[in-house]
Amino acid sequence: MDASLNGYIQQANRITQWVWYQGTDALLEGEAVCYEVGVTSTAADREGKRLNYVTRPRLANSMAFAGVAARDYTAKSTGQLIEINCPGSMGVNVALGVAATLNTGLVTFTVGTAGEAGRFMSNGLLGRGTAVPRQTVSKIVAANMTGNGSLATDGKTLTHTSATAPAVQVGDSVYILSGANTGSDRYVAPGKYTVASVTSATVCVLDRSAAGDAAFGGAMACTVYIVSGNPKCQADLLTGDESGGVQFITALTTGASDAHDGAITPSGTTMACGGITVGGENSAGALATPAVHGIRKRFYGLGTLTTNEFEATLTDAGLDVDHATALKRIQIDAAGEDITLQWNGLWMTVGLNGATTADS
Repeated sequence: MDASLNGYIQQANRITQWVWYQGTDALLEGEAVCYEVGVTSTAADREGKRLNYVTRPRLANSMAFAGVAARDYTAKSTGQLIEINCPGSMGVNVALGVAATLNTGLVTFTVGTAGEAGRFMSNGLLGRGTAVPRQTVSKIVAANMTGNGSLATDGKTLTHTSATAPAVQVGDSVYILSGANTGSDRYVAPGKYTVASVTSATVCVLDRSAAGDAAFGGAMACTVYIVSGNPKCQADLLTGDESGGVQFITALTTGASDAHDGAITPSGTTMACGGITVGGENSAGALATPAVHGIRKRFYGLGTLTTNEFEATLTDAGLDVDHATALKRIQIDAAGEDITLQWNGLWMTVGLNGATTADS
């Protein structure tokens, strides 16, 4: 295929595809989508939907990155046909959830459960779903990525980092990536929200409550960022192995197991959010056994956890960084703690920085 560019110098070099977006919400230019690879009919049947239907990235399809929306699409109650820029495209826009610097670092799509999924963040792995920034963009209004955003008992009043310029304004988009969970149906519901009003330089009110199944018993910490409009960055979409995306999980404040704690993605990066006290016991989640060799998994700490830690248990024990000692559990309780694993018939530790490991 001739991939040379014969058009105007500002034109991107795109590899495109038309797919059916199954979501009913609005999709912004540069937001990521993944193929709907789940069984949509009998597993033995040939099913074209598995390669031309897409959704926002979630646990079930985080290993099937399709591309990014080529333009803005308004909400449609029945889904809609969209054009996407696929891996290998160069100079296309990706939607940012973090500031980007020309030719520095990487940004990777986020995995989630609602409208917070699909924007691009730091600390992802190389491969499909990751992009190299080819432009410097610093338009994030406010970010509390250490988990020190705080939602009041009404689930709507958000205290965030003070923004000097620009200030948070009515109509800005609030992306809650994860939040505190008491283990009693009181949890912060991840999603995309809108600033309905501004109380002060550090306090705003959301358009609806971010409370889970029950009202908060007190203020709840959350990992959140706020943007005005849709900040985008010119970027090159990488090819290769699936990056698996970036997910955000907050340890339970009770330390017990709970359905809303969030399952750990089978690959990619899991960000352990901070800013809370983990009581009772370590917050537990299981890392499943992969189906194929070469799968990579990274855990990264975003902020301080006190009393106890975020803990991931390997379903099948692996080997620690010395490749001799057994590895069964990983614990993270501070910003910057980091461990990377690769599945080669068992989990092999290929990088370790500050995270605690255990063999039982």
